[in-house]
Amino acid sequence: MDSPADKYTLKIERTSPDAAPMQWVADCISEFAKMLGYKADVHLQGIRDNCIALDALVDPKGASGVRHNIASYRADRRKAFDRFDDLLRKQGTYAVLYDQDERVRLEIPGAKIPYEKPMSVRQSTTIKGDLEWIGGGGLDEPSIAHFIAGDGTSYKCRLPRDKAKEVSGQLYETFVVTGDAHWTRDKNGHWSVQDYISVKEIERLEDQSLDDTLMALRGTMGEWTEVEDIEDLIARIRKDA
Repeated sequence: MDSPADKYTLKIERTSPDAAPMQWVADCISEFAKMLGYKADVHLQGIRDNCIALDALVDPKGASGVRHNIASYRADRRKAFDRFDDLLRKQGTYAVLYDQDERVRLEIPGAKIPYEKPMSVRQSTTIKGDLEWIGGGGLDEPSIAHFIAGDGTSYKCRLPRDKAKEVSGQLYETFVVTGDAHWTRDKNGHWSVQDYISVKEIERLEDQSLDDTLMALRGTMGEWTEVEDIEDLIARIRKDA
């Protein structure tokens, strides 16, 4: 093995090697390896006591790639992050990743943050995305279109005939789409659109001014995700309705 370029330590708190189930520790090592990536260039140096401290050494040729994987782990690899987070939560633990200079590079909160109460709301929604596919639709049936947002999220939309005619033949163009959508929040606090967005307005981005675009996007789900107590907000909205 080459002299390591980097060293990372994942400390799993509130447990120890002799207290945690062996299979659970093995699963944590597996998730840690997936987080870092570059299998041939990453090596487990050892497991230490007090907490569970997993030491990983990274060969020089894999160093920059591993740094990128760590930096993008939470934002770009959400399913992997949630899987590791659930693994820690079930054991009542959490984990912190340190580099060789003992700087914190990542925290996986696990049991430090309780599960959110799953819920759903229906509201007017605006998304911006590239038209990837459009099809279907009969005389009395809406057409179906798929849009891909800048973060890679795919949205399925139902378009009435007049709106479908407007966008047909414009694959891969960017549109601002407004309609009604059913949003759900999972136990990890993540919001997503269920089923289809029922489109009411659609406009190609280059035909829309920047001010109009910003105003439209203020109607997205972002405002809901920033509310601290969304159940209380919904109750107050219903009371005032």
